[in-house]
Amino acid sequence: MNKRRKSPIQMISTEEHHCSIDLRLKILGRLPFFTDLNQTQLKAINQRFNSLGFTKDEYIYFSGDTSERMFVVAEGKIKLFQPGFEKRNVLLNILLEGDLFGNLTVFGSSTYTDTAQSLTSSCILSISSQSFGEILEEYPSLAIKSLQVMEKRLIAANKRVFEISTLPVEQRIVVTLLTLGEKLGKKTDQGVLIDAPISREDLAEMTAATPESVSRVMKQFQNNGIIDSGRLWVSILDLAVLRKLVEIE
Repeated sequence: MNKRRKSPIQMISTEEHHCSIDLRLKILGRLPFFTDLNQTQLKAINQRFNSLGFTKDEYIYFSGDTSERMFVVAEGKIKLFQPGFEKRNVLLNILLEGDLFGNLTVFGSSTYTDTAQSLTSSCILSISSQSFGEILEEYPSLAIKSLQVMEKRLIAANKRVFEISTLPVEQRIVVTLLTLGEKLGKKTDQGVLIDAPISREDLAEMTAATPESVSRVMKQFQNNGIIDSGRLWVSILDLAVLRKLVEIE
C-alpha cells in the first residue's frame, strides 16, 4: 500500500481576535488608501477598524448579503467564490495578508457578489461603510485613491471571468497554477510550493472545470515533471515549461 506523503504546507494557527496593535498598524499602513498617512493618522484610523477572528472553514459573509463592511486580511488565508450552475462554485481568489475584500455601500454596492470563507484560522480587520465614509470626509484626498482601488479590483474580476469563459480547460488550469504560484509561491529546493491547502475540487472551482478534468490534466503535468502534488498541496517544478503552455501577457 502506498503511504500518503505528508503535506509540505505549514498550517497557520492564528488565535482568534489576536491582532496586535503593531500588526494592525502595519497592515493598515500597507493599504493603498493609507500609504501617505503618518503614524498618528494611522492610529486614529485604526480605532475605526474592528478585529475579527475566524476558524478554518468558517464563513465571513455570503453572496447576496448586504455589503455593509469591508475587510482586510491581517493573518491567515481567505477564499472568495461565487455560486455557479448545478451547485458548483467558482473560486475567484485566495487572499493573503494585506488583501482587501468585501464591499461598502459608500461605493454604491448594495450586496456582496461573492462569498468569503476562511481557509485557515484567520485574523481579519473590518470597517463599516459609515466609518469609512467618515474617514473620507476627514481625508478627502483618499477618495480618489479609493476609487482607483475599487477600479483595479473590478478589472481583476473581469479578467478572471474572461479567462474562465474563453480559455480551454488545460490553459485555465495553467493560468490558475501560475497565478497561485506568483501570489502564494514559496521557493523550495524542488521548485515553487503553492503555500496554501489546494484540493482538486478547489482547482476545479477556480477553473470552472470538473474535478475529473482537473485530475486528468494534473496527472499529465505530474507525469511530465512539470508539477508535483499530493493531498491539498501543489508544487511547480518547472515554471518555464508551464509558462510555455499558455500565452502570458
